[in-house]
Amino acid sequence: MAEIALNHITRWAGEKDSQDGLPELVHRLIRETPGIRRLYLPTGDATRYRGWDGLATAVEGGGNIRLPAGESAWEMGVTADIKGKADEDYDKRSTAPLPDTTFVFVTPRQWPGGKAWADARRAEGLWRDVRVLDGGDLHQWLADSPRAALWFAAKHLGLAEAKADWSDPVIAWDDDALRVETGPLAWLTWTARLTPLLGREDEKRALLDWARTGGGVRFRFLVGEGGSGKTRLAHEVAFELAASDPLWAAGRVEADTPFPLDAGLRGCLLLVDYPEERRDAVRERLRQLAAAPGDPARPVRVLFLSRRGADLWQDVVDEARAVTRQDPDIPLPEGLPADDAWALFRAAVPRVPRAADGPPPALLDEAAFREWFARMPVNQRPLLVTAAAVETALNPDHPAVRLSADMVIDALARREAERLHNLTRLHGLPRRALSRLSALAAVRGSLDEPAIERLAAPALGLDVGPAPGLIDRLTDTGCLKAGALPAPQPDIVAAALLVRELSDRPAKAPEWLWTALDGREAEAIDRLGRLTWDAEVVLGLHKSGFTGWLAAMVQGRPDRCERLEPLLLEVTLPHGLLPLSAAVYRTQIEGAPDDEARARAASNLSVRLSALGDGPGALATIWDAVAIYRRLAAQTPARFEPDLALSLNNLSNRLSNAGEGAEALAASREAVELYRRLAAHSPARFEPVLAASLNNLSVQLSNPGERAKALAASREAVELYRRLAAHSPARFEPVLAASLNNLSLWLADAGEGAAALAAIWEAVELYRRLAAQAPARFESNLAASLNNLSVQLSNPGERAKALAASREAVAIRRRLAALAPARFEPVLAASLNNLSVQLSNPGERAKALAASREAVAIRRRLAALAPARFEPVLAASLNNLSLRLSDAGEGAGALAAIRETVELYRRLAAQSPARFEPDLARSLYVLALRLDEAGAPDDALPCAEEAERLCAPYAAAVPGGPAGRLHRAILGELARLRAKAAGVAEG
Repeated sequence: MAEIALNHITRWAGEKDSQDGLPELVHRLIRETPGIRRLYLPTGDATRYRGWDGLATAVEGGGNIRLPAGESAWEMGVTADIKGKADEDYDKRSTAPLPDTTFVFVTPRQWPGGKAWADARRAEGLWRDVRVLDGGDLHQWLADSPRAALWFAAKHLGLAEAKADWSDPVIAWDDDALRVETGPLAWLTWTARLTPLLGREDEKRALLDWARTGGGVRFRFLVGEGGSGKTRLAHEVAFELAASDPLWAAGRVEADTPFPLDAGLRGCLLLVDYPEERRDAVRERLRQLAAAPGDPARPVRVLFLSRRGADLWQDVVDEARAVTRQDPDIPLPEGLPADDAWALFRAAVPRVPRAADGPPPALLDEAAFREWFARMPVNQRPLLVTAAAVETALNPDHPAVRLSADMVIDALARREAERLHNLTRLHGLPRRALSRLSALAAVRGSLDEPAIERLAAPALGLDVGPAPGLIDRLTDTGCLKAGALPAPQPDIVAAALLVRELSDRPAKAPEWLWTALDGREAEAIDRLGRLTWDAEVVLGLHKSGFTGWLAAMVQGRPDRCERLEPLLLEVTLPHGLLPLSAAVYRTQIEGAPDDEARARAASNLSVRLSALGDGPGALATIWDAVAIYRRLAAQTPARFEPDLALSLNNLSNRLSNAGEGAEALAASREAVELYRRLAAHSPARFEPVLAASLNNLSVQLSNPGERAKALAASREAVELYRRLAAHSPARFEPVLAASLNNLSLWLADAGEGAAALAAIWEAVELYRRLAAQAPARFESNLAASLNNLSVQLSNPGERAKALAASREAVAIRRRLAALAPARFEPVLAASLNNLSVQLSNPGERAKALAASREAVAIRRRLAALAPARFEPVLAASLNNLSLRLSDAGEGAGALAAIRETVELYRRLAAQSPARFEPDLARSLYVLALRLDEAGAPDDALPCAEEAERLCAPYAAAVPGGPAGRLHRAILGELARLRAKAAGVAEG
């Protein structure tokens, strides 16, 4: 950093910003001085009010010549009449002197007579001591205070080197937010503090303990859905740390510059919000944390505030080699407890700003609120509770508790749009100029002057007025901050506003979106992932066209696809970005310069189409990729056989999903043969993928006549991984555990129960050890293996262990689903299904039914978003629910559940007969049983007959398989029903 000279300080004393800057400079110098215990020294506008400029307490013997020990009271001034200002302040304070307090006067100017003045005043005996600090003293103090010196050089002297190095944690409460004219969105931001922090006391306590306990450098992720309150919670923690101890530094920092790990003598807590938008920068900051020396007596804590947990971040952490400094994620539950939510609602309504002639305060109906709160999970988020309170206060005749979540948010978005329309009218802008620009700012975080000028191009038809002079007109509205139009907050309201504005001009929406993200693609893609999730999943705006506009934005535009494709490679891409990614790959296929590029794009497109539930499209596309790679491999085997093998593996999975078992098996076998040949020549490179393809082959070998081969393939995969793990445990123990999981299934199928249990126990123990070291990465795998263990522990004598394993799996997946619902809710539903089966004792039927109902509720919600993907498992859960309801004596409910199951499978089987006709046959068989139990054997008989017709071809193909066993059971039930219909006595 450039050195600060004495004349830097004395020249600054004559500049305008020194009046506000001096109190903050002294504040920072004191805060960086050992021995300080208490500090009250307001900065900014607060310095203009009456009272001492500052009060401080330092430990006896712990202060220094500049910071007196004990109590000290501070006055300061920048005026050229130094003595006149010092006399004025001294005389004013000496009307009520404090004999045990040191009086300190500070000036940034040089005052040669300062020492004599202090000596004379000290001799009066009114104060414990009297001191003067002038520009020379500040210069020396800055030399001993590197953080304060860096701040002063960057912020007040404008030294380029210091400006490049400076960052400081900040807590940006907005004391002016709660005004009528700022509007509802400003009131809902975390900076406004509309209400006290409620319902997050446990998480706040845990974060404070983490910050204060122990030394060294540690980081973790606070993970929660949008609107769950993670940003407000983190800043309240930071505020309490800094307010309770002036030697702590705490607040938000940016990931783009090195972390100020030296901030705060006693410790620091640095908050990084929206890290998804700066993944490359976060990786660099994690490397900084990994390399930073740790002081065992001083805690340095970094808290990343993210919607995503290990599914996104663990690879980044591993790449940065920072895992040894990582603490487990803290999941923030999506919703509040009901009592805390009611307290939040009651606290918010009376604090909502209202115009003098506005409606009277709303009457609060607790029963109506609690009914609304329980209606759906999104209503339980702190933001939605607060939003409902705001809308209730503004419209008491139609309280928000009568509305759905999307209606509450849309009402607030509409109010914000109307507020912006009023502003544009007042400033002579086209009516929708501000609302459209504000909505599009949500795409990139903010619109700077070049972005606004691009959006003002007449060809776009945004109708914001001519570009010349537009920035000046926007500045006059008061909406710009630091020359840019910020994105609306909170995110969920921004999503609703964006959909509202784009829906008004759907044909133009794709070009508006592209122009908004142009030049800031990486940040925009992450923001669009959140915005599409909030719009389509949280608010249920499935028919808005949002994801279709994103796809249309790039379709047929290779130049755009080239820029976005590297940003869309993530395996667990947010669901709302899948259509965009698919459009990118379609365009790349159409414009591919050669077969290699075409095959690569086709292979990637197949993965995206499968995730979107387009099974036929995914299958057709991977067939194309395989055909191209087969042709390329024939010409250049060394280069393209690995790609061919990989695409064959993918093909086998797509064929299996389509119910084409024989072809899936053939593709898998060919992949194994290729990898086996490649591994013979290059074992280090290809043995790992050979093992993976053997695992896949074992899954495809599902016919009864092939099960010995399936077991052999699974055993070979385990042996390969076991050998690899012996040399590289960190890399291969996780996949060894996964292979053991798979092996246990085949051993159980072969009747080798003891060996199956041994394999799954080994997998569980491996995952348990891995999860203890890196819970964020391996807890989900541990839950999967526990689920499998509970199934393997099927003997009556092992029932308690099976139930314990199933309950542990559910507990882990429930916690993970709170962190990342999109990834873990589907597997939570699967574990709940399994738990309902394990709860088989008559005394536990109520719990079994509750677990089954929860599984159905989750899958019903997921199927509404992605029918092709989740309707099959919803049907399976409904089938299970029918059994649980029957066990509980709820015959009518059981019959309704199995009827819905049949209708789902009937529709699925019409689209994919080979895959779903056996399931339809099974559900018709169960429906026949339920109808007979309900006293309707005449209705049951046609169901059983249809089940038999559907099942017969599959049973004939594999008599010893599941279809054969089902067919025999159907024939037995059919004979009984026919006998009953003919009047033949049973028995």
